[in-house]
Amino acid sequence: MAKYYNQSGFTLVEMLIVLSLFMTIFVVTLPLNDDVYEKLEVRQFLDTLEMDILYMQNYTITYQSEVRLVFQPDNHSYHLIDTKRQVKLMERSYPRTIELNLNVFPTRFAFNLTGTLRTPGSFLVNTRAESYKVTFPFGKGRFYVTKQS
Repeated sequence: MAKYYNQSGFTLVEMLIVLSLFMTIFVVTLPLNDDVYEKLEVRQFLDTLEMDILYMQNYTITYQSEVRLVFQPDNHSYHLIDTKRQVKLMERSYPRTIELNLNVFPTRFAFNLTGTLRTPGSFLVNTRAESYKVTFPFGKGRFYVTKQS
């Protein structure tokens, strides 16, 4: 005679153990996502700023027209202005979690018609967890970003 075993599902204790494991994993990883999200926001802001500054430099050389970068920290935005044509080329906003410290940054940031900087400077990008320094060295048409400790 063959014996048949009746296994219709999991016991209540087994289900509670599995659910408690899933909830523990969920609760542990949820706060990590906020930090990751903030880091991605900062990275995206810095990448976008880099592309906009390269566009500004390229536009200045191509059209032989001065373009100014104007930050508006109160509005969490910045824009590019073609001073020759008196036209706003673009305006960008950035997340409220990012604060800019422009104390040592020139108010009239622009490139010469050859693509080099008119006035060097630097500014700080601050978040809750990290701080970055964006530096524009003298005599160069480049800039770099360093993470502050």
